[in-house]
Amino acid sequence: MTFARPLTAAATLFICGAAAFSFDGLLATLGWSDQDRNVIARQALLDDGFHSLPGTYTLKRPVKTAWEARPAADRVALVQEFAALAKSTVSSPAFEKTYDTWIKDRYSAVNHGLKVDDQAEARKMQKALESGDMMAQMGAQMATSFLAMPVETLKTMFPDDLKNWQASSEPKEKKLGQKAATIAPLLQSNPEEFKKQYAILKSVEMGGPDSLAGIQAMMGAAQQAQADQKSVQEQRNYNQHRLKTHLKKKLSEFVALARTVDFNAETAVKGTRTVFVNPAYEKKPRAWKQLYRIGREPVQAGIAAAEAWLKELNQLPS
Repeated sequence: MTFARPLTAAATLFICGAAAFSFDGLLATLGWSDQDRNVIARQALLDDGFHSLPGTYTLKRPVKTAWEARPAADRVALVQEFAALAKSTVSSPAFEKTYDTWIKDRYSAVNHGLKVDDQAEARKMQKALESGDMMAQMGAQMATSFLAMPVETLKTMFPDDLKNWQASSEPKEKKLGQKAATIAPLLQSNPEEFKKQYAILKSVEMGGPDSLAGIQAMMGAAQQAQADQKSVQEQRNYNQHRLKTHLKKKLSEFVALARTVDFNAETAVKGTRTVFVNPAYEKKPRAWKQLYRIGREPVQAGIAAAEAWLKELNQLPS
């Protein structure tokens, strides 16, 4: 484990949120420039947002040196200052708009204002299966594909269908065979009309409409159903990834992880590396080790800030 003293615990939580502000107060005394901040914010976003701890390797040397020189009391104050600054940014409409644009591209997540009821959607699907609507749509889709084929292609397919329908013992297929025999002459006299009538027969075979108007209406309904389903899925994705949900998840993960850190853990130097004496600690994730190096007081301040924000988020309407 190579120790590189990271940013404050609040930076862990809120780094993406500070991008719209200039630093003041104790933060300004670190010599942290807007460019430094933007680089770290970008890296945090590229890492799926609020996911990992950006280390001081992202900072210029003067900023890193200034941070390492701060006493514990200053680090606590810096955590509190950064938490307040970033929270106000993340809570702004402008940030939420930017975030929504990001999850739209990343997860196809869009807020259509829909109330998604998965059980109702499942019942709707089951009803469509039982009513034959889905088979009717498949029949209309089959007819539509036949209408798009060249007549020469249909000429090679028609004889087999005609033979199979006429040889079938099923009343429905026998009727199709009779109708197919009547349209066979159209192959020569009126190929385009033949294509339309053959497409209708393929639709009927699969339980679809028995007219071109019916096929067109069914296809329109199917397209609308697909568009509606797309909107439902986008809404479902939005509900899963929206800013409030994401913040609650990441804040909770931070608190849970931070509370497991043993700040009394012993370390030892091995060669050029500093490692934990306890092998179990050496296997801890990088974020755990970074929190350890931040120190007890600053991390506790970060926990307090995260829990206060979580309380506010939990009190907001769903």
